[in-house]
Amino acid sequence: MNKKAQLFSMDAMVASAIFVFLLVLIFTFWYSHSITFQKEKEYSLMENKAFSVSNLLISTTGRPSAWEYNLSEPETLGLAYMDKTLKKEKLDTFITLEYSQIKEKLNIEKYEFYFKLKTTEGTILYQAGNFTTAENVISTQRVVLFNKVPHIMEFALWD
Repeated sequence: MNKKAQLFSMDAMVASAIFVFLLVLIFTFWYSHSITFQKEKEYSLMENKAFSVSNLLISTTGRPSAWEYNLSEPETLGLAYMDKTLKKEKLDTFITLEYSQIKEKLNIEKYEFYFKLKTTEGTILYQAGNFTTAENVISTQRVVLFNKVPHIMEFALWD
Protein backbone atom coordinates (compact mmCIF):
# COMPACT_ATOMS: atom_id res chain seq x y z
CA MET A 1 0.00 0.00 0.00
CA ASN A 2 2.85 2.35 0.76
CA LYS A 3 4.43 1.81 -2.68
CA LYS A 4 1.16 2.68 -4.42
CA ALA A 5 0.98 5.96 -2.52
CA GLN A 6 4.57 6.76 -3.52
CA LEU A 7 3.81 5.90 -7.12
CA PHE A 8 0.69 8.06 -7.05
CA SER A 9 2.54 11.06 -5.60
CA MET A 10 5.32 10.64 -8.21
CA ASP A 11 2.67 10.60 -11.00
CA ALA A 12 1.06 13.70 -9.52
CA MET A 13 4.41 15.49 -9.39
CA VAL A 14 5.21 14.65 -13.02
CA ALA A 15 1.72 15.69 -14.14
CA SER A 16 2.01 18.94 -12.16
CA ALA A 17 5.42 19.66 -13.69
CA ILE A 18 4.06 19.08 -17.21
CA PHE A 19 1.04 21.28 -16.43
CA VAL A 20 3.22 24.11 -15.08
CA PHE A 21 5.55 23.82 -18.09
CA LEU A 22 2.61 24.04 -20.51
CA LEU A 23 1.14 26.94 -18.57
CA VAL A 24 4.44 28.85 -18.72
CA LEU A 25 4.70 28.07 -22.44
CA ILE A 26 1.18 29.36 -23.11
CA PHE A 27 1.74 32.57 -21.12
CA THR A 28 5.06 33.20 -22.87
CA PHE A 29 3.42 32.70 -26.26
CA TRP A 30 0.51 34.98 -25.30
CA TYR A 31 2.81 37.71 -23.96
CA SER A 32 4.97 37.61 -27.09
CA HIS A 33 1.94 37.94 -29.35
CA SER A 34 0.38 40.71 -27.28
CA ILE A 35 3.60 42.77 -27.56
CA THR A 36 3.68 42.19 -31.33
CA PHE A 37 0.02 43.16 -31.59
CA GLN A 38 0.62 46.32 -29.54
CA LYS A 39 3.55 47.35 -31.76
CA GLU A 40 1.47 46.78 -34.90
CA LYS A 41 -1.36 48.83 -33.41
CA GLU A 42 0.98 51.72 -32.53
CA TYR A 43 2.54 51.58 -36.00
CA SER A 44 -0.91 51.69 -37.60
CA LEU A 45 -1.92 54.69 -35.47
CA MET A 46 1.30 56.48 -36.41
CA GLU A 47 0.69 55.66 -40.08
CA ASN A 48 -2.83 57.11 -39.91
CA LYS A 49 -1.56 60.20 -38.11
CA ALA A 50 1.20 60.80 -40.69
CA PHE A 51 -1.27 60.57 -43.55
CA SER A 52 -3.88 62.80 -41.88
CA VAL A 53 -1.27 65.46 -40.98
CA SER A 54 0.19 65.50 -44.49
CA ASN A 55 -3.35 65.77 -45.86
CA LEU A 56 -4.13 68.61 -43.44
CA LEU A 57 -1.01 70.51 -44.50
CA ILE A 58 -1.64 70.30 -48.24
CA SER A 59 -5.44 70.51 -48.29
CA THR A 60 -6.33 73.23 -45.80
CA THR A 61 -5.47 76.85 -45.14
CA GLY A 62 -5.31 76.27 -41.40
CA ARG A 63 -7.38 77.99 -38.74
CA PRO A 64 -7.63 80.93 -38.86
CA SER A 65 -7.09 80.85 -42.61
CA ALA A 66 -4.55 83.70 -42.47
CA TRP A 67 -2.60 82.29 -39.49
CA GLU A 68 0.72 83.10 -41.19
CA TYR A 69 0.14 86.85 -40.60
CA ASN A 70 -0.81 86.53 -36.93
CA LEU A 71 1.12 83.91 -34.99
CA SER A 72 -0.46 84.72 -31.62
CA GLU A 73 -3.00 81.90 -31.70
CA PRO A 74 -3.13 79.68 -34.75
CA GLU A 75 -5.39 76.75 -33.92
CA THR A 76 -4.37 74.54 -36.83
CA LEU A 77 -1.63 74.80 -39.40
CA GLY A 78 -2.37 74.43 -43.09
CA LEU A 79 -0.06 75.32 -45.96
CA ALA A 80 -2.53 75.51 -48.83
CA TYR A 81 -4.52 78.33 -50.30
CA MET A 82 -6.30 75.82 -52.53
CA ASP A 83 -6.41 72.03 -52.36
CA LYS A 84 -2.87 70.71 -52.93
CA THR A 85 -1.64 74.18 -53.93
CA LEU A 86 0.77 75.59 -51.35
CA LYS A 87 1.15 79.24 -50.41
CA LYS A 88 4.66 80.69 -50.13
CA GLU A 89 3.85 82.93 -47.12
CA LYS A 90 2.48 79.96 -45.17
CA LEU A 91 5.61 77.92 -45.92
CA ASP A 92 7.90 80.83 -44.98
CA THR A 93 6.12 81.19 -41.64
CA PHE A 94 5.81 77.43 -41.03
CA ILE A 95 9.56 76.83 -41.15
CA THR A 96 10.20 79.66 -38.67
CA LEU A 97 7.92 78.18 -36.00
CA GLU A 98 9.41 76.39 -33.01
CA TYR A 99 9.58 72.60 -33.35
CA SER A 100 7.41 72.11 -30.25
CA GLN A 101 4.86 74.66 -31.49
CA ILE A 102 4.47 72.81 -34.80
CA LYS A 103 4.05 69.51 -32.95
CA GLU A 104 1.39 71.02 -30.71
CA LYS A 105 -0.57 72.66 -33.54
CA LEU A 106 -0.47 69.46 -35.62
CA ASN A 107 -1.40 67.37 -32.55
CA ILE A 108 1.65 65.13 -32.85
CA GLU A 109 3.27 65.80 -29.46
CA LYS A 110 4.12 62.14 -28.84
CA TYR A 111 5.99 61.82 -32.15
CA GLU A 112 8.98 63.38 -33.84
CA PHE A 113 8.60 64.76 -37.35
CA TYR A 114 10.39 65.97 -40.45
CA PHE A 115 8.85 68.11 -43.20
CA LYS A 116 10.37 68.79 -46.59
CA LEU A 117 9.22 70.46 -49.80
CA LYS A 118 11.40 69.70 -52.79
CA THR A 119 11.35 70.05 -56.54
CA THR A 120 10.70 66.99 -58.67
CA GLU A 121 14.46 66.96 -59.35
CA GLY A 122 15.15 66.71 -55.60
CA THR A 123 16.23 70.25 -54.70
CA ILE A 124 15.04 71.01 -51.16
CA LEU A 125 13.20 74.33 -50.92
CA TYR A 126 11.77 74.14 -47.39
CA GLN A 127 12.37 71.86 -44.44
CA ALA A 128 11.35 71.78 -40.80
CA GLY A 129 11.72 69.32 -37.95
CA ASN A 130 14.43 66.77 -37.31
CA PHE A 131 15.81 64.43 -39.92
CA THR A 132 16.22 60.88 -38.60
CA THR A 133 17.64 57.50 -39.41
CA ALA A 134 15.30 55.74 -36.97
CA GLU A 135 13.94 52.32 -37.94
CA ASN A 136 10.19 52.87 -37.54
CA VAL A 137 9.62 55.93 -39.69
CA ILE A 138 6.37 56.57 -41.51
CA SER A 139 7.03 58.80 -44.50
CA THR A 140 4.39 60.23 -46.81
CA GLN A 141 5.12 61.87 -50.13
CA ARG A 142 2.50 63.98 -51.86
CA VAL A 143 2.60 65.82 -55.16
CA VAL A 144 1.59 69.46 -54.70
CA LEU A 145 1.64 72.66 -56.70
CA PHE A 146 3.95 75.43 -55.57
CA ASN A 147 4.42 78.50 -57.75
CA LYS A 148 2.26 76.71 -60.34
CA VAL A 149 4.85 73.93 -60.69
CA PRO A 150 4.58 70.34 -59.34
CA HIS A 151 6.69 69.71 -56.23
CA ILE A 152 6.95 66.89 -53.70
CA MET A 153 5.94 67.44 -50.10
CA GLU A 154 7.37 64.87 -47.72
CA PHE A 155 6.22 64.42 -44.14
CA ALA A 156 7.71 61.81 -41.81
CA LEU A 157 6.74 60.69 -38.30
CA TRP A 158 8.47 58.41 -35.81
CA ASP A 159 8.47 57.77 -32.09
